[in-house]
Amino acid sequence: IATAEGPEAMRLNPASVASSRGINFHYNFFIDRGKILEHDLSLQNFLFNVAYRRSLDRSMDFHLNEYTVTLGFGVPEVTFGASYNFLRGNLPHGSNGNILHLGALLRPLDRLSIAAAKTNINQPVIGNVKLAGTNIVGAGVHPLTEADRLTLAAEVSLSNGGRLKDDVAYKFGADFLIIEGLRVYGVYEKLPPRNLSRFSIGLNLYIPNIDFYYDAQFDHEKEYQNGVAGVTLSSERKKTVFTP
Repeated sequence: IATAEGPEAMRLNPASVASSRGINFHYNFFIDRGKILEHDLSLQNFLFNVAYRRSLDRSMDFHLNEYTVTLGFGVPEVTFGASYNFLRGNLPHGSNGNILHLGALLRPLDRLSIAAAKTNINQPVIGNVKLAGTNIVGAGVHPLTEADRLTLAAEVSLSNGGRLKDDVAYKFGADFLIIEGLRVYGVYEKLPPRNLSRFSIGLNLYIPNIDFYYDAQFDHEKEYQNGVAGVTLSSERKKTVFTP
């Protein structure tokens, strides 16, 4: 939540929308064992983001549509944000509902980010399941001389009513710029209540104004589970291997 970018960052920490540069259009899709079960579209413009996500079950009989509006504000060193999700679908036990998330992002130093977020504040009931509110804190650092070369991040989360001994989830990540225009990253998670672990690895390839990415996810037995692929079109022109 302290270093994430792109459409998923808006859901992890709404405050990140206030740190965006330029106008960005995102599209990604979620692949589970050969089937595309999720499509995600978002348009990001400085302090404002709108998104649409359509999720399907493996039988393709049930769907859930998620409409999200995110607002952010602040100064470069301190930003705040809020997102509101409208859910509509045809799940067997009901799928209509609304969800509120809040977030904050602090950058006391050029190479340090600290974040906090509160998800599912209103604890809605979706599909006969109550979504518990979750409290998340995290930090990210850029330890190398070249600030953008390596990013390390960590976060912990605990749901409302959870116990520190048994219910805390941990997440650690690293992002490395191999050459201009090509990044690789990895994320490791430890999840309650049985302390199961999972990890993902991915890459980003930039060409002028376009970012292609793929994220492969594995379970605790190191077996491939699913993946996310996508493209971002941006008004911001990033450095690439083709940039003189």
